[in-house]
Amino acid sequence: MALRVALSAFITLFVAMGIGRFAFTPQVPLMIQAHQLTLTSASLVAALNYLGYLCGSFDAMRAHRRVELRLQLGIWGAVFLTLLSACASGPWLHGLIRFLIGCASGWAMVLVAAWSNEQLHQHGRPGLSAAVLPGPDAVFLSADYWRYCFTAFRLTPHWPGPPMVRWG
Repeated sequence: MALRVALSAFITLFVAMGIGRFAFTPQVPLMIQAHQLTLTSASLVAALNYLGYLCGSFDAMRAHRRVELRLQLGIWGAVFLTLLSACASGPWLHGLIRFLIGCASGWAMVLVAAWSNEQLHQHGRPGLSAAVLPGPDAVFLSADYWRYCFTAFRLTPHWPGPPMVRWG
């Protein structure tokens, strides 16, 4: 049971934070090229995302009611708002959406970590919590993600990806 808790928490963080956090990064050069954002406005949009993380995380730490609702909004909100960001235009709308994605990701990160740590402790396997938090960073294992980022940022035209396992 403890392994299922750790795996479900890992996957939840992978989805809620991995999508919410890393989907914007490869879009930035394309948005600048399409004149939707400038370098300055892209920086402000990213800052609003971090402010959302702070607000969502702080709210999740202090939550005593509707914790399950916050968790579900955190998971599904990050995914839905990331999809919605494809329809947004202009820095203010992107900033608002990124702020809300940050709030959703902050809720998910704190609440999933708290839940999984409590469950793993009850099952006598608190050490498995170390396998949960790398969930968002597992996005980096995808060589296709890195190739796209490097191509989008024009750091190198045909970089084959990091020397890691290719998934899918």
